[in-house]
Amino acid sequence: MNQTNTMSNPPPAQHVKPALSQRRKRVRAVNIGCGIALYPVLLFLIATIGITLKLALPVLIFGFGIIPFFFKRSEKTGKCRIPLLISRIIGITLTAAALAAPLICLNFKRMPLLYRAKQFVFSQGVRSSPLTAHSILPEKLPSVCKDYYFRTEPCMPAQDYVPSAYFFIHTDQETLKQYAEKLESYKGVTCYQNQPLSEAEYEENRQYCQPDQLYQLNRPSALPSFVYEQLIIAGFTDDLSHAYTYFPSRRAGQWYIGSGALINYETGLYLVWI
Repeated sequence: MNQTNTMSNPPPAQHVKPALSQRRKRVRAVNIGCGIALYPVLLFLIATIGITLKLALPVLIFGFGIIPFFFKRSEKTGKCRIPLLISRIIGITLTAAALAAPLICLNFKRMPLLYRAKQFVFSQGVRSSPLTAHSILPEKLPSVCKDYYFRTEPCMPAQDYVPSAYFFIHTDQETLKQYAEKLESYKGVTCYQNQPLSEAEYEENRQYCQPDQLYQLNRPSALPSFVYEQLIIAGFTDDLSHAYTYFPSRRAGQWYIGSGALINYETGLYLVWI
C-alpha cells in the first residue's frame, strides 16, 4: 500500500546550454551583412574621393568596436540591450552621413540651406587645402545673399585631379569690405586691381581665341581663364573691369592654377575659387 511512486520524482535534467534562437541568428547575420556591405564601401570612398578620418573614424569605431562590444554583452548576459540599440542608431546615422558626403559635395549648387554642410564636407571631409578652404570661404552666408552658387567637387580617382570649389554670390558693400579685410590680413596675400584688356591685347587674343571661347575676350587680365569660364557657366555676367583679385602668392594671370578670391564693389560680387 505504501509503495513509492518512482515516477513522481523524476531525476533532475542535465543542464544543456541552449542554442541560439532563430531570431538571434538572423540579427547576427544582419550585423555581419551590414559590416561586409557598408564598411568596404566606406574604405573605398576613403581611398578614392578622399573622405577624411574626421568622417570615417567615428563610423569605424562604432562599427568595429562599440556595436560588437554591446552585442556580445547582450548575447552573454541578456543585458545592455538599450546601449546596443542606441549605439546601432548612432552607428547607422554616422555611416549614412559619411556615405552621403560625396552626394552633398557633388550636388545642391544653388541651395543656400545646404551651404554649411557643403562647406564642412569640402573643407573637412575631402582632400583639400584646409588653409584656403577655411580662410576665403565664408563661415556662414551673409544676411544679404543673392544669386547663390556653390560648386564643390571632391578628390576623384583620376590622374592629376584635385578637389575644386567655386563660390559666387552678390552681397552688400559692408559685407564685401569685411571679406576684403579678412583676405588682406593673411600673410602673403597679394591684391590686384583688374584692368580691362587694352585694344592691342584684345586684338591679339582674338586671333588665337576659338570661336566658342570669344567670351574670354572680356576676361580681366588678372583673372584665371578657368575661373572666368566657371563664372559664365554659372550665369554671371558682371563687368569685372575694376574688380579686385586676391591671390595667396605673387603669381597671377590667366594661367594661374592656385586658389584665390575676387571682390567687385560695383556689382556686389564675391567670388572664390579653390
